[in-house]
Amino acid sequence: MCLSLSIKNSYNDQKDLYITSFVTDINAYLDEDQLSEEDLKNLTEDPTKIGYILAYRLDLSYSLDDLLYYSNCEGSDLLLFTEFFSNHEDYLLTDYLFYIDRVIIKPHYQGHNYGLKALAIFLELFAKQQAVGCHPHPLESSRSKFLRKKYSKQKVRSIMTRYWSKLGFDCYDKKHNILWTDEWCMPSYLEL
Repeated sequence: MCLSLSIKNSYNDQKDLYITSFVTDINAYLDEDQLSEEDLKNLTEDPTKIGYILAYRLDLSYSLDDLLYYSNCEGSDLLLFTEFFSNHEDYLLTDYLFYIDRVIIKPHYQGHNYGLKALAIFLELFAKQQAVGCHPHPLESSRSKFLRKKYSKQKVRSIMTRYWSKLGFDCYDKKHNILWTDEWCMPSYLEL
């Protein structure tokens, strides 16, 4: 298995100078026996898209007030994340603050750590030695529905926090459900 990333971002207005969004396809070269039936029908020599990453990079050279304003334009999770760090400026000693909004892996390809590996590659390319964080909660997927039915909200948070901590996120604020590290570097077990 070999992972590759296809990154799409564009600058089309002033907001993009403050906060850059990254939409990144996660592609993999897989053996035929690893492919879903749907992907097997559409088999080409190109890698198979198995998921995507949505992340934001906040440029800390701008004022936190401006970053809060533009975070509000993007959505409530990014705004909550930015508000948390605006109240904890001592964590922001880097040039950028990265927010991982979501990592989605198609159900057939879940359970192989493709999401962790792809996100580690993404962070190595764009966020090395920068502040990085997320809200460690499951998204709307079959896996998250299973977790929510089986466990309490607190237990699901605990499971997701342990999972995303594998990326080297070593700080957690329980009240705000924010997991982060102030200077990201590739965990040795994920090094390629």
